[in-house]
Amino acid sequence: IVGSPYADRDEWMDDCFTCAVDSVLVSHDAVWDADGFDSLVASVRSDLGDAIERVGNEAVAALEALQDANRAIVNTPDAVFGDILDDVDVQLDRFVFPGFLTAVGAARLDDIRRYLEGIAYRLGRLPENPERDRERMTIINSLEAEHDQLTEVLTWSPELIEVLWMLQELRVSLFAQPVGAKGSISEKRVRAALEALLT
Repeated sequence: IVGSPYADRDEWMDDCFTCAVDSVLVSHDAVWDADGFDSLVASVRSDLGDAIERVGNEAVAALEALQDANRAIVNTPDAVFGDILDDVDVQLDRFVFPGFLTAVGAARLDDIRRYLEGIAYRLGRLPENPERDRERMTIINSLEAEHDQLTEVLTWSPELIEVLWMLQELRVSLFAQPVGAKGSISEKRVRAALEALLT
């Protein structure tokens, strides 16, 4: 699929299907016997159709947002804004890759769409005040560097992963406020969350 991390439509559809199956499985309790397994299989079969439709729609929306972001990247002159484009590339690498639908999970697909819309918005408004963008980029880059350092010394945990999502929400807040960040987010909140990881 052009502009996506997938080699072809089949690879994308496989990721959609796996993501949908996972979304159904996580909504059920673990099973420990044959009867429980049979019941789980029946439930998955019953719920899977709706899950595939939901995931498919959200995956399409995310891919459309990715195409918009890629167009914005292409239309942004590298000679003038190379440092900012490098920052966007690093951001994209964090959540757009082959298999990203399953990796991030169905519950996060709409968030991915917003982050991609945030990239397009940021680059579209970039010529208005590039120095303001760079000042805000310094803030987010510092926080992301702290998080990256922690991943080298701490075991991965739900709390460590949650800060990753907080950082993406902060990016929306800093660079694309009209897109809308989820919840209350600020540099102060992210720093507090990073500090809490060390306690």
